[in-house]
Amino acid sequence: MREAAPGLFWVTVLLAGMLGLSKSFAQEREQGCMDALLLTPVERGVIYLGKMFSNTLFLIAIQVMFLPVFSLFFGVGLRGVWLPLAVVMLGGTLGFAALGTLLGGVTASLKGREVLLPVLLFPLLTPLMVVAVYLTGVVLDGVSLWEQGPWLRLMAAFDGVFLIASFLVFEYVMEN
Repeated sequence: MREAAPGLFWVTVLLAGMLGLSKSFAQEREQGCMDALLLTPVERGVIYLGKMFSNTLFLIAIQVMFLPVFSLFFGVGLRGVWLPLAVVMLGGTLGFAALGTLLGGVTASLKGREVLLPVLLFPLLTPLMVVAVYLTGVVLDGVSLWEQGPWLRLMAAFDGVFLIASFLVFEYVMEN
């Protein structure tokens, strides 16, 4: 069970995050708040960053609440691994929120958005989740995270590419 713990942790985060992402834009679209946001005299990318930041905070709150339960049920000791685990969780969460916020905006006005969002998001998110699960396992096994340079660079590259790309294309996403 200890070997499966990192994967189960991230699956839980993904499932809980999907609920938040699907509601993130839907309520604003239905109530007309998104139209008001789009009328503000700021770049659309700034609106994207605000939405992504709120989604990131939501996901971090889920992880903080789930981590003690995770530790208790799976018998995983968290003593001495807080900082490396926080780095991995933040890296995984930023990538998930960056891509999820963009795709949440794409699917918000569609009829099958609850089904379409995971269909679009999960295949694109798979590389990041593989890295996050691996690094979480490394940290929980007591191996130094800082020796995992290629894996950390891969996570940082994923986060950076999708954050920048999403920021740049968000304007076109919101025009539809």
